[in-house]
Amino acid sequence: MTPSRKRNQYNSTQSQSKNSLPIKILLTAIIIVSIGIISIVAYSTQSDSEEIGFQLPLREGLHSPPYIYTLDILVDDEPKRIPPTSGNHFEMLSRWGFLGAPLVPENVVHNMEHGGVVLWYQPNQPKLAGSVNQLIEEIGQKCMVAGSYKDMSYAIAATVWGRILPLENFDAEEIKEFISKYRGSQGPEAPLCKSQS
Repeated sequence: MTPSRKRNQYNSTQSQSKNSLPIKILLTAIIIVSIGIISIVAYSTQSDSEEIGFQLPLREGLHSPPYIYTLDILVDDEPKRIPPTSGNHFEMLSRWGFLGAPLVPENVVHNMEHGGVVLWYQPNQPKLAGSVNQLIEEIGQKCMVAGSYKDMSYAIAATVWGRILPLENFDAEEIKEFISKYRGSQGPEAPLCKSQS
């Protein structure tokens, strides 16, 4: 092989190496960006699917009037009445645990501000009240308030600050899942319920 032929072959190999480097960098960048996009989509889908119930717009949480709450929502394009999930409230909290009496929204909204979960159930339904009481006994009353409330479209609803799980029928497992996820973690002063209840 002549020296000029060797040089041409060497130059050709060098040229191919120089041309393939930008292609390799480009392919690597495309792969990294693709993995990033897939990760973001997977994470957002996963985090959305983990939420329980409906998130509602937050209202200011002062210890004074006016006591205005979001009480009407649309579910499947139908108007529904719900208990409050945030807003102004009394300075005094409700007592923690199963009350077996009507809830005072201005008190229990304060419990939610402190991280509490409130279970609202329709009055004059002793079986439903008994099921709620049994659930509270089973899971403990820490950061929990339960009592009757007539001004809603549902048999029972679980609420935390800014979120509601409305149910047509009592479903212990679904309510426990809601409580497990949100008890002591929602609300501007969420850690307080653990020391107060």
